[in-house]
Parts: sequence; C-alpha cells; structure tokens
Amino acid sequence: MLKKTFVVALVILLVCTPFFSLSAQHVSASTNQIFWGAYVGTESRMPLSTLQTFEDQVGKKVSIWNWLQWWIDGTDQYHDPNFNFAWMDDCRNHGAIPMVSWAPSTILIAGRYGGYDDITSGKFDAYLDKWGRDSNKWGHPYFVRLEWEFNGDWSKGQGQTPWSGGGTPQKFVAQWQYIVNRVRAAGGTQISWIWCPAQLMESVAKLRTVYPGSQYVDWVGTDVYSTLDYAQTYLGEIRTIAPDKPVMLPEWGYGNYNGNTGAYWTQVLSDLQTKYQYIKGFCLWEYPGEELTVVDSATLPSFKQGIASGYYSSNVYSSLSISPVVAIGENLNSSYTQPLSSPTSTSTYGLALLSRIVLYGTIIVGVIAAVVVLAVSLALRKRCMKNTKIEVEKPKEESKFESTQYTPDPL
Repeated sequence: MLKKTFVVALVILLVCTPFFSLSAQHVSASTNQIFWGAYVGTESRMPLSTLQTFEDQVGKKVSIWNWLQWWIDGTDQYHDPNFNFAWMDDCRNHGAIPMVSWAPSTILIAGRYGGYDDITSGKFDAYLDKWGRDSNKWGHPYFVRLEWEFNGDWSKGQGQTPWSGGGTPQKFVAQWQYIVNRVRAAGGTQISWIWCPAQLMESVAKLRTVYPGSQYVDWVGTDVYSTLDYAQTYLGEIRTIAPDKPVMLPEWGYGNYNGNTGAYWTQVLSDLQTKYQYIKGFCLWEYPGEELTVVDSATLPSFKQGIASGYYSSNVYSSLSISPVVAIGENLNSSYTQPLSSPTSTSTYGLALLSRIVLYGTIIVGVIAAVVVLAVSLALRKRCMKNTKIEVEKPKEESKFESTQYTPDPL
C-alpha cells in the first residue's frame, strides 16, 4: 500500500512538470511579435470604414489605430477635443488598440493656447481632469502620443517647441509631467505615454534636457520619413536616454528613396525581424496625396508580402486588459505586474489569458494533490511502523508469561 501511494505522488509530480515547462515556453514565444498599425485618411480621425478599406488593400488587420485629437479643436464628424467613447469603442471592438495623438496645438493662438505656461498655470485643468475621469470610465488600455514632434518648429517660427515661442526644455518637462500627473490623479492610469521627438538628429545631451523621466514615459520613438538605416542613428540616441523603454515608430512614411520603391517594404519588414529587433511597433502614415502612402504606390505588393508575416500582430486585442500597454511579451518596468501575451497572430488575448489561467490552475491543483498524497503516505507509514512494533513486541510478552507459569514439582 505504501509503495503504491508513493508511486501515485510521483506520477502526479511528473504530470505537472510539463505544464511548468509549457507555461515558460508560452511567455517566451509571445515575444516573437510586434505591434503594427496606421493613421489613415486626410482628417484627424476618419471613420472605421476608412481603416477597414486600408486593411483590405494591404491584406491584414492592424493592431494599433492612430488618430489625432487637438485640445482646442471644434467638434464634428472628424474632430473632437474630448475623450470620445464611440471612437474608442470602434477601435477596441475592431480588435485594435487606440493610439491618440494628443496635444493642445502646434501654434500659439491668442486667448486659446499661449504655450507651456498655460498648462502648468491650470488653464486646462478641467479638460485634463475630465479626460482622466473618462479614461477611467472607459476602463481599457490605450496609447497617448503626447505632443508628438514637439521639437519640430513646423509653423515657421510660431510653433511651440522647447526652444522657440517662449518655450524652454525645463518648461517642456514641467508641463509634460503636469499633464500626466493630472490625468492619472483623475483616474487615467491605463494609458501608455509615448515620447516622440521629431527626427531632427539632435545630440543625446540636447534630447536629454527634454526627456520627462522614466515615471512619465512608457514608450519612446520617432517619426520616420527616411530609410530605416538612416533613422537608426537617431533611434540609438533615444535609446541611450531611455534604455528601459520599448521603441515604436508612431509615424512611418516612405517616398521614392534611392529609386527602390518596388522591393523596399519586403526588405525592411524583414530587417525589422533581424537588424532592428528593438523596434516593438510601428504605425504607417497613410495620407493620400503626399507620396507617403503604401496603397497608392508601387510598394503595395512589397508591403503586402512583408506584413503577412506572423511577426506583425493583427487585431487580436478586443479583450486586452493589461495596463499600461507594454511591448508584446515584455515586462520592462517593475510597476507592470504582467506582460502582454499574444502567442500567435491568429489567437486572441482572451484565449491566451484563459489558457494561462488553465495552466496555472492545473499546476496548483497538481501540487496540492501531490502534497496531500505525500501527507497521507507519511501518516500510513507511521501507522504501519506502529503496527509492526506491536507485532514484534507481542511474542516477548507471551514468552514472559510462559516463563512464569506454575510448574508442579515432580513426585
């Protein structure tokens, strides 16, 4: 009986061992993907149908949908300064993660936006607080690309940058931290904040003066409108400043560089899997009429071939619940309690999470069962030893009794 019990316990432990191994493999395998997405259209935020048309043209669904929201915009079909629940639901129900490119303005507008001091003085507090409350009410993870290309003076001297229009690096950092703190305090804690300077090739020292700090940034990157080999120099500088953050190309556009339009995307999408593995996501800038698009150029067949790879995660995030969003399969900050996991391009996050729960549940049940069996085995062993002792000692008592029996004297 004792021998059989130990055999059962051993079998249980052996059965559980593969589940430990499988669980480890599951997490490891999930790193073999990156996010990909797009901004599509000519307005700040186009209808879902515009995105779906683009997806049909390239042959794959996006995992990120990027659009623009300006704090001082009016409200119509394509523009809204406020947290728009319908827009966010459209994106999530489609299986993609929203990326809101979010900023007060790129120019100074009297009475509406006067620069960084307007933010830190509290002029937009009510707006920021409401955004945080609405984010909390919506309750799902998303990206915010805050004040993207902040170092680019695109408005011919009127742009608000850390080095013009009354801005300074110190003011830029202070207002960034102010925005993030305000939104978080109001409940917007499920946001991944993207720090995205324009690709102007500033020095590491200069960029460091406008980096808000690790607690206020979740992703870093730059917008690329050149060859990736050229952009890699600047990305290297950004990574020097924030080595613990995942890297993304929030805008990626391509013109006829070096006359090599036909095979460009096949090659570069292959290079992302080998030469540039530190890049964990990208979004195309699909803006018709600017020679930056994929679908309206000779590069479309090349892009379709490259993006078909399972390395580029599709729209499997309708059940995403981890906050903030991190690079697939990675846990780059101690404040993140669990890595995002999407093991294959055809699975959903919900199924992946369910499978992990089943795996860990099986392990826990198996270990508990093994402990119970071992405890029972020890109890049976103790009882057997006691019974054996009684059997051994009993003849001695009988012998003693026999030796003291009365024997009559012989006549």
